[in-house]
Amino acid sequence: MKLEDILDDPHKAYEAGRDLSDDVFEKIAEQIIESVAQNAYSSCYAGLDWNDERFNKHAEQIIQTISQDAQNSYYAGEHWSKERFDRAAIRIAYKVSQDPVLQKRAETTWRPERYKIVEIFNIATNNEERDRIANLLQQVGLQYNQTMHVFTFYIRNKLARMTPSEFLLATEAHSFAEQVEQEEPFFNGLEESIDKGTVDKWAKHIIQYFRENSKGAGNYRILEVAA
Repeated sequence: MKLEDILDDPHKAYEAGRDLSDDVFEKIAEQIIESVAQNAYSSCYAGLDWNDERFNKHAEQIIQTISQDAQNSYYAGEHWSKERFDRAAIRIAYKVSQDPVLQKRAETTWRPERYKIVEIFNIATNNEERDRIANLLQQVGLQYNQTMHVFTFYIRNKLARMTPSEFLLATEAHSFAEQVEQEEPFFNGLEESIDKGTVDKWAKHIIQYFRENSKGAGNYRILEVAA
């Protein structure tokens, strides 16, 4: 088969990326990835079948293409390896969250830890909030996904109004509130501080108060800390 025939067809280019020897692939790698990246279906299969060296080198182009297509984002979430999914998780989950049918399907076919990322976007009431949540996840990392679930249970889409630095401070303050079983008053205060634009000051006050007054004796009273 002629090279131009391969490059003119994104799926044939994907197959070439899967099957060619390293020395041959490297000679035409940029042309192959340019072809593959024109098609979300072929890009999704490249993420599934290409070896690590080839995928990792061109991952950004592959992920960018997939994340523009809900169906192939869903398929990647169902079938990609953990390492590859985690690299693309936020963008893939974002796209799936925009399609109610695929989101419902993902609830039953994706691994629970993957679907939880999609669920975070459910609190958004518009695309601006969805974008802010995606940015927050990108900035603080997926290790805070479970914490975000706890926060959204209490404050819903107000999470989208928090900056990464505010969220991290609030997370630290929340860990103290958890220790003394003061979660409900904590989240009442957090919600009020978001409305006032005083999250940083409020969370730092709680952290300082706890460190200075608890001393392991359980006498931290979050209700006394004003938002």
